[in-house]
Amino acid sequence: MPWVSLSLQVDAASAEGLADALLERGAISVELTDADAGRPGEIPLFWEPGEAPDARWPRSRLSALFDAGVDPAQAVAAACWAVEVPVPADLHTEPVQDQDWVRATQQQFGPIEISPRMWIAPSWCEPPDPSALVLRLDPGLAFGTGAHPTTWQCLRWLDEHLRSGQSVLDYGCGSGILAIAAKKLGAGRVVATDIDPDALQVSLDNALQNGVALDLRAPDALGAERFGCSPHCWLRTPALQGTSSSRAYSRFRSKPYRRRMPNGSILRNGMRAKAGFASLASDGRPDPDSARQREELLRQQRQRGQRAPA
Repeated sequence: MPWVSLSLQVDAASAEGLADALLERGAISVELTDADAGRPGEIPLFWEPGEAPDARWPRSRLSALFDAGVDPAQAVAAACWAVEVPVPADLHTEPVQDQDWVRATQQQFGPIEISPRMWIAPSWCEPPDPSALVLRLDPGLAFGTGAHPTTWQCLRWLDEHLRSGQSVLDYGCGSGILAIAAKKLGAGRVVATDIDPDALQVSLDNALQNGVALDLRAPDALGAERFGCSPHCWLRTPALQGTSSSRAYSRFRSKPYRRRMPNGSILRNGMRAKAGFASLASDGRPDPDSARQREELLRQQRQRGQRAPA
């Protein structure tokens, strides 16, 4: 079934209103992106879960998808009338032909190098190094494919610092990628928890695909156990969603939480207020090695002419 793609430029004041109006007038989907993306005027915007955006792009590119039987120009005219803005002059449409969307989606995901000895690869392709330790993970509903910098850096830390036989708590496991990596790297007891039942099921499926056994539990079933290491990508830690960076950082430093790692490490990533990659010792103090690791990571990326995985 063919579709029609439409794109136009809008200002900050009318962007979201016009997008909603197009959805009400037959658009299957809408997307707002920075109209200056990839150019000197590009403006990166970030905000944390539970926060309202404190800024907008001055100019946005609004893209919408319609069934072939819908007149996009008429829909735009009606939407603009509804939100009381002029009809943009730079209206562009193009046909979108049906195709094998599963294959097209798969082509967007290839092997990801975590370290010289560890790769992540979806089930439909092989990593360049067949002798490497391979985490098999297909993109799905739960957070954690290895492409996000927070996940990538946590995996890199585990690869460099996890001790054989060490116990691990993956708190807010998402896809289970950190727990699976820990198990493949030689960890002993690995417990993964998440408040989302779907995430626990996805973690189970991914663990089976990788041939490892995880102890999967809801958070209230953790008890008073202690662990040697606990990695976190804060962006996907359910207990902290909607929590500011400073409050989340304080919660990780709290005594009840640290009691689970009396002689271990808390690895947390993705906190804007403490931007970057860091590990906390069991007394809550930042690990100085983590800052050096971050600098080394950036140095390697500059040498390769690459950005952090995104």
